[in-house]
Amino acid sequence: MSFISFDAPRRRPVPAQLAGEELRDGDVIVAVKNDCDGCETLLDSDLPSLTNRRVFFVARDALLGHDEVVVDSAFLDAADVKWPPFVIVVGGEPLEVVNECVPFGPQHLIETLGL
Repeated sequence: MSFISFDAPRRRPVPAQLAGEELRDGDVIVAVKNDCDGCETLLDSDLPSLTNRRVFFVARDALLGHDEVVVDSAFLDAADVKWPPFVIVVGGEPLEVVNECVPFGPQHLIETLGL
């Protein structure tokens, strides 16, 4: 069974940088938080290899045991990401959200976003 949203993504601007890196067309940003089983599943997967994309994990607060997670509330606010787990794909000029979903796991994320 597949659960895919039929809603079009809400196109909206996103900051051009995250954690000192210039974001590029097709980058994937995954919002995560503490005490979230779905977030842990995504963090424990190898999303960059599975998607062949640059993947950034972002949280509002530090996640114990996950040094790869960037803490950046301002980015999440600017990109209008209100709750984790949530995934956006960025693209265009200027940079904007071109796809988004609430993932139920790595495979769902890949299928839903067509990665």
